[in-house]
Amino acid sequence: MRLLSVTKKPVIKVEDGSFVGYIKDMEIDLLSSKIELLVLHSNKSSWWRYFFPKEVILPISSLVHIGDDVILVKGIYESSEEKR
Repeated sequence: MRLLSVTKKPVIKVEDGSFVGYIKDMEIDLLSSKIELLVLHSNKSSWWRYFFPKEVILPISSLVHIGDDVILVKGIYESSEEKR
């Protein structure tokens, strides 16, 4: 599976079925060559961003399933871009 095909899939929380966002970046451990976390971009309207974080930081351990149409995750940690 290529990264470009994964970035086009919506990321959904399994706990409540809510839309989280789309993958925009990832962090890779250079020693082990493994993906450690994914950075999701929330695709919400501009007024929404004043009250909620712009990015969602997703540890790879939270990934439940990568399907044909969606990516399922659990237990996410949200962070604003200013905190990174």
